[in-house]
Amino acid sequence: MDTPLPSLQSLRVLDAAARLGSYARAAEELGLTHGAVSHQIRALEAWVNAPLFEKAGRQMTPTSTALGLLARTRTAIGILGEAFGHPVVRRQTQGLVVATTPGIARFWLLPRLRELPEGLIASIRTSSSLDAPAEEPADAYLRYGPGGWPALQSECLSAETVAPVAHPRFKKDGELEPEAIMSLPLLASPFQTWLTWFEAAGLGARQTPAPILELSDMGLVIDAAALGLGVALAPRKLVEPHVRRGELVRLADLEAPEVYGYHLAWPPTTKKSDAIAHLRTWLRAEFAADAPSQPCG
Repeated sequence: MDTPLPSLQSLRVLDAAARLGSYARAAEELGLTHGAVSHQIRALEAWVNAPLFEKAGRQMTPTSTALGLLARTRTAIGILGEAFGHPVVRRQTQGLVVATTPGIARFWLLPRLRELPEGLIASIRTSSSLDAPAEEPADAYLRYGPGGWPALQSECLSAETVAPVAHPRFKKDGELEPEAIMSLPLLASPFQTWLTWFEAAGLGARQTPAPILELSDMGLVIDAAALGLGVALAPRKLVEPHVRRGELVRLADLEAPEVYGYHLAWPPTTKKSDAIAHLRTWLRAEFAADAPSQPCG
């Protein structure tokens, strides 16, 4: 009886993990889960009775055993690819994996996706963190934050302003004075501080009232305001659709400039530079079309 051989899938997993130095990136490229990649690697390690990867920080480094195995199996896979008229190892997808915050994804990016060139974005991942990269690797990061993230190139796309918005029931008699807004139930997120707006309104020397409710994401703050739970200090670009639909109203005309802005960030050694260049061009045009547009500082 012939000795059974490892599956071709397990060899593809080995190849991807060694090239990318990451089980997570290998899973992403091959359309598998992280657990499936780990299982395939463990099965191969049992087959050769030797470890195939060593962990160094977040990097998975192939051992000498893995490199020797790859040198032989890649040749064999290439021969199979020629025999069947197409490469067996899956080509890296050109669609971008974009990481952003839930609020940006929901209120700004998703409503514009129909205008995006087809196939440019393959996956959208969300995290409330201002850090980039986030826990999951991505090809590009659309972030609301300070910019200047280590080990990444970045471009500021737009500055932002914030203003108080609430359910229409909070604005029955026209625009409210800042002192009146200060007395209302205030909602907050970790990324906006009411002191910014009250200082712009000339009330910075007074005691800023504590919010009645803090939520971890700006999208939740906007939803809470639309439900009438309180007043949100919201970024104009994210809250504009709610205002247009009449779900929220601005309680005052005053808008305070934010210290943060919208940035696109990406790894400088990316293999998807053409796709990221297309994404940058599209994002620039979309942010420039916003009215009013706030150029970066």
